[in-house]
Amino acid sequence: MKKITRGLATAIVTLAIAVPATLTGTASADQRAPGAPPADWTAPFAEAAPGADATGDAQHHGKGVRLALPRPTGPYAVGRDTLHLVDEHREDPWVPAADRDLMTSVYYPAKPGTGGRAGYGTHAEAKAVLDAQPDVGKLLTPRELSSTRTNGCEDARPLRAGGPYPLVVLSPGYTMQRSSLTVLAEDLASRGCVVATVDHAYESGGSSFPGGRLLDCVSCDQVLPTGDLRRVSDGRARDVSFLLDELSGPKASWRHAD
Repeated sequence: MKKITRGLATAIVTLAIAVPATLTGTASADQRAPGAPPADWTAPFAEAAPGADATGDAQHHGKGVRLALPRPTGPYAVGRDTLHLVDEHREDPWVPAADRDLMTSVYYPAKPGTGGRAGYGTHAEAKAVLDAQPDVGKLLTPRELSSTRTNGCEDARPLRAGGPYPLVVLSPGYTMQRSSLTVLAEDLASRGCVVATVDHAYESGGSSFPGGRLLDCVSCDQVLPTGDLRRVSDGRARDVSFLLDELSGPKASWRHAD
């Protein structure tokens, strides 16, 4: 893939976004803080089930739940890489004894038919989501949720024709995992963008990190009682700046940056 430079980082987005998802008999999902779902809330993990093809078709599960992921609307197939990035020059704002680390999924235009279908999230992440939303947990199990597949493919070969591609960074709404932005990320990648979604450590209701770690929302105990989110936004601005350097700098961590 042709070199992605910082000058091509055309959009830095921090948002809570409605996820177009299909869950039989319910309405579409939206992002909300754990513990406060509306009556018609549906799981942000709602995606294509194992065995489904890239057209978005899904299979029925034992409980009669149909999970479906909307197909990307662009002309390109989508690849996905997962990166663990550690900023050794900055301590974590919520757990000062640790360096600041991030989990990032990078979506990119790929050669069709390469790689294998990527999973949506880990079993531990799925359990954390369902534990926080007991009404949704009645409809499906963590195993059903974590075994769903996306339209992106791990280890897919990048499509070099048509580059260089603009870089888009997506940061999820506070307390949400990066996986809640999968539909948007895949769609943008299918239209010719490189898209990085990021999990900010200790800022979600359960995100998997290397070493078997499931990082809970430590920041929630420090931020939510006062309602002052400036520490969150300030820290995320530094996270995104570090991420841009890691993806587009002279010693980029992403293997397809060159």
